[in-house]
Amino acid sequence: MQSSVVKLYNRFNIGLVLAGSLLFKLIFILAFKYRFYIDAIKAAKFDTNYFIDKIDLLNPSINSKTFLGPLIWTFFYNHFGAWGLKAVNLVCFILLFVIQYFLGSKLYKRNTIIIALFLFSFYIGTNLNIIAGEPDDNIAVLLFSSGILLYVYAGRVFLSSLLMGIGFLFKFSTGIFYLGFILTLLIRRDFKGFFLSALGLILPFICINFIDNFNSTRVLISSLLIQSGFSGWGEVGFKLLSTGMLLSFLISLWVCLKEKNSHNFLFFMVSSSLLFYVLINRDAYSSSYIMMQSVLFSSFLIAEFILKNKYFGKGFSRKLIISGILIIYLLISALVVYHNISKDTNSILTAAVV
Repeated sequence: MQSSVVKLYNRFNIGLVLAGSLLFKLIFILAFKYRFYIDAIKAAKFDTNYFIDKIDLLNPSINSKTFLGPLIWTFFYNHFGAWGLKAVNLVCFILLFVIQYFLGSKLYKRNTIIIALFLFSFYIGTNLNIIAGEPDDNIAVLLFSSGILLYVYAGRVFLSSLLMGIGFLFKFSTGIFYLGFILTLLIRRDFKGFFLSALGLILPFICINFIDNFNSTRVLISSLLIQSGFSGWGEVGFKLLSTGMLLSFLISLWVCLKEKNSHNFLFFMVSSSLLFYVLINRDAYSSSYIMMQSVLFSSFLIAEFILKNKYFGKGFSRKLIISGILIIYLLISALVVYHNISKDTNSILTAAVV
C-alpha cells in the first residue's frame, strides 16, 4: 500500500514538472507570438536555389545543417504559419521529456529523475529553443537522445548511431555529442561497435549528398571554416560561466568519479564533449542553445549531486536548500529567457531574410 502511494506521489510530481514547464513555455509563446530567432526565420523561408547554385564556402545559403530541415520547415510555415512551427517545437519538448524520463527510469531512482526532468525542462537553452528557436535544433536533440535511449535499452549500436546520423542532417552540432558517444565505445574497447557506429552515423549524410550533388558536404566544410576560432577568449570564458557549462562539467565529473558506473560515464562523456569543443575550436557563439542537448544528460548527474552530496546538511535544512536552489534556478531562467527573447528575436511576419 505504501509503495503504491509513493509511486502515485512520484508520478504526480513528474506530471507537475511537465505541466509547469509547458505552461511556462506557453506563456512566453503567447506573449511573443510571431517572434523567432533569425536562424529559425531563415529556415522557414528557405531559398530553393540551394539545389542549383554552387555554395560559397564562406557565405553559404544555409549554415550548420543540410537542406532537409529548412525544406520541411518552409513547408510547415507555408501551410500552418508561425503557430505550426511553435507546435512542432512543443511536441519535440514533450517527446524529449518522455525520452529523458525513460532514460532515467532505467538507470536512476525516482527523486533523481524528477530533479533531472526539472533541470532540463527549465534550462534557459531548452526554453529558448522551444519558445523561439529552430525546429532543427529540437529535432536533432530528439533523434540523438532517441539513439542513446535505444543504446541504453537494447545495445543496438548501429541503429542508435543511424538515428544520430539523421539528427546530424538537421544540425551539425549533433556531431559534437556523437564524439562523446563514440569515444565511450573506444574506451570500453568495443571496436566492433565503434565501426558499426561510425557507419550508422555517416550513412544518412552520404545518402543526402547524392540527392543534393554534394552541397551538404560543402555546407559542412563551410560551417567548420566559419565556426573555427569564431569567438574570442573573453566570450568563451563568459559562456562557460553564463550557460552553466563549466559548473555542469565539474559537478558531472565529481559524480562520475564518486559513483563509477557505465551510465554515469556515458552521460558524462556525451554531455562534457561540448565544453571540450568550445575550448578546442574556440566557438562559444551559440553554446547556450546547443547546451540544451548537454543538459538532457548531465541533469541526471547534477541531480545525483544535489541529492547525495554532504554539503547541504541533513533533514529539513537540506530539503530547504534543495528547494531554494530549484526556485532560484527557475527564476533565473524566466528572467534570462525574457531578456534574450525581447532582445534577440524578430517577427517572422516582417523580418527580411538575406
